[in-house]
Amino acid sequence: GFHLGEVLFKPTKCEIEQFRPSKDMATSYFIAGEGRSCKEDGGFAINPWTKVRFENAGMVLKEDQAIAMGNYYFTDLSGAETKVEYTFGYERCADGKVRIFLHHSSVPYVSAKVIKELAEGDPGELDKALAKGGSMLSLPTEGK
Repeated sequence: GFHLGEVLFKPTKCEIEQFRPSKDMATSYFIAGEGRSCKEDGGFAINPWTKVRFENAGMVLKEDQAIAMGNYYFTDLSGAETKVEYTFGYERCADGKVRIFLHHSSVPYVSAKVIKELAEGDPGELDKALAKGGSMLSLPTEGK
């Protein structure tokens, strides 16, 4: 829907350019490539996902708009699932087609206490947690 107006897009795995207000920046996130707009992008959509599963937590329906939020789970080639939280806004446009005007996704919050417990326990469990959340986990800050 970028050609019809403003689209609010906040991808899951972005650290430097968290918000993507243009079609070029959104495309960069999903498919990357040599001409990508954002250098941090690796091409989320071209990862070898084998399936994605949605679990809606709720939905709000208005005349020509709907907003849904929940979790989606991406399965990789090894069968491991990555859980991501989402909020999508949909709008029926003048041509009758439904398009996304809001896309926000993020890795679920993990508290510093849980990370500390994982770090003090089995190192393999911490590795699994970090693989699911990467640098987006809430890591403990010294002195806090």
